[in-house]
Amino acid sequence: MNILIKEADELKRWDDELEAFGGSVFLSRSWIENIADHNHFPLFLQFFYQGMLIAVLGGLDTPVRNHPQRQLFFYSGIATVTHDNLLIKHCKIALSKYAQSKGYARITLKSYDHHIPFNNGANGPLKPYKRMEYCFDLTKGWENITDGFDSDIRRRARKAENEGLIFKESNSIELVDALFDLLHTTYSTRRKKGYGNYSFLFLPYFNREQITKLLLSGSASFFYIQYAGIILSMQLYFKGRRGVYGLLMGTSNLGYKMSAPSLLFKKGVKELATRNYAYYNLGGVQRNQNHAGLKKFKDKLGAEILYSAEETTNFLTSPLFFYNPTLIIKRIISNSSYIPGRIKKPVILGCDFILNQADKY
Repeated sequence: MNILIKEADELKRWDDELEAFGGSVFLSRSWIENIADHNHFPLFLQFFYQGMLIAVLGGLDTPVRNHPQRQLFFYSGIATVTHDNLLIKHCKIALSKYAQSKGYARITLKSYDHHIPFNNGANGPLKPYKRMEYCFDLTKGWENITDGFDSDIRRRARKAENEGLIFKESNSIELVDALFDLLHTTYSTRRKKGYGNYSFLFLPYFNREQITKLLLSGSASFFYIQYAGIILSMQLYFKGRRGVYGLLMGTSNLGYKMSAPSLLFKKGVKELATRNYAYYNLGGVQRNQNHAGLKKFKDKLGAEILYSAEETTNFLTSPLFFYNPTLIIKRIISNSSYIPGRIKKPVILGCDFILNQADKY
């Protein structure tokens, strides 16, 4: 298949095309344009076959850390007119050729809010790392969804509401400090429970500045639970046309004791369903035993599981392609379910150390 890639020069219909192809909220103009800055440039690509638009993909032209070369970074996978594996594979082949022709060092396709099931036959030149997310199908109606909550979650939500906890919503940037306070509290609580080190700002190139931009644009809002004038639990969520994605969530110690997260999700589902959104994506959970508690909580919510895979190429250009053997070893070790963690961790750390030397070129 001879697929032609063009950089979109007219973006008025971009979100219409994205919606028609069932693309991720992270491919939308609002997300990409608000995340972009002076060193991360927005990029909107259209895929054509026999003169017909068959796929779209939006992301960032970003630096390779401190290296002078640049790379292509996308928060989610290609949105296509059909889920045909052969078509998707050839789109990725065309994307790789496009990147090489433009001198990009690498391609990264994350899979946040990617609703096309992963298939090994569709990855082409990209190498996969499997992951999953939890997603409510809001078309079922909020009553059916909340009835599907585990009985313990329903009980905790009722108890929280009976004790006077209140559900609220806002897009005020004045609440950003409160969000970060709660994120730090949640981080400390999870560390004490053995979660280990992790970054609550897990999305690449996403920080306080981008959060503020999203709130000011109206593309993001807060759900939060308040008690006696104090915010106990808060979630920052991003709004697409069809669906919503929960970006960040933090809870105070009192909030955990009073079951504020259970009430937040119950009320949040109802609010979004009544606005006719199709889905509410809660995001994923890191794949290790340290995060088993968070996985258990999300499992109890009864959300459907989206299986996907983030994908990357090896380095495409010199001198970085000399690091490809290390990249391959890291990928094999990371994806293996048979290698024990005590062996995995030092090998991955060693690979990261070597890969970080690319900064010094």
